[in-house]
Amino acid sequence: KAHLAIKEKVAAKRNPYDEPKEKRAAWLPPEIKLSPNPEVVFFTGCTEAYRLQPLAAATAKLLDKAGVKFNILGEDEWCCGSPLLRTGQKKSVREELAPHNVREMDKRGWTAMVTACSGCYNTMKNDYPTLTGKPSFKIYHISEYLEKLIKDGRLKFGKEYKKKVAYHDPCHLGRHAKVYDAPRNVLKAIPGLQLLETKAEREDAQCCGAGGGFKSAFNDMAEEVAADRVKQFVAAGAEVIATSCPFCQVNLNAGAKRAGIDIKTMDVVQIALQAA
Repeated sequence: KAHLAIKEKVAAKRNPYDEPKEKRAAWLPPEIKLSPNPEVVFFTGCTEAYRLQPLAAATAKLLDKAGVKFNILGEDEWCCGSPLLRTGQKKSVREELAPHNVREMDKRGWTAMVTACSGCYNTMKNDYPTLTGKPSFKIYHISEYLEKLIKDGRLKFGKEYKKKVAYHDPCHLGRHAKVYDAPRNVLKAIPGLQLLETKAEREDAQCCGAGGGFKSAFNDMAEEVAADRVKQFVAAGAEVIATSCPFCQVNLNAGAKRAGIDIKTMDVVQIALQAA
């Protein structure tokens, strides 16, 4: 029932949270100026647009600090379709969502997209080509784009972040999209940050418990899975957990609360913004 409800909400309002379409860009900080000729388009994703707005705002602020000209699709951005694909509801993604998002980029003539959501990234990079044909624009996960900005000397870190940090590999970004190094390289570039090695990393990383529609249908069990994952990081000596997925961030924080552990999960973007 929970999965069928996702389909109904996405059909009605183009997001799985039953939120109004006209508020999709309400997270945008007023001081951020969007460019009519962007280097990249920031595809916000439903979770950041409606549930994790601080991550969306942090992404925009970090791009702005690096001098990147960017824009957003705003109300014309629809759910990427990941929640439907992962719960076996492919038809509307193939016939409506994927073609729409690709068309909105193409008609503007925009040639590159960045997203801070691992689910959106994996869906557009790996699923869209089989559903609608390979998109004409280049797709970056934000960690890949930040790594590029650091290499190009556009993103610089002037503040120390003196914490022991453990990185959690999101399933969509890691084992599905094979992006393991970019987020770690961003963290390694931050002064004062000590990146820890843990037992379950990269291909052997354990799911946070939120993906595949699992949390929406079985929330208590999803949080128990997350609590176990948090305990692994604490045992490794972590003071902060870093990840590159809004679903992982939300569920790992819920897992820490359930386990009674005082540790915060932050996105790589949010940590990088503090140091920039």
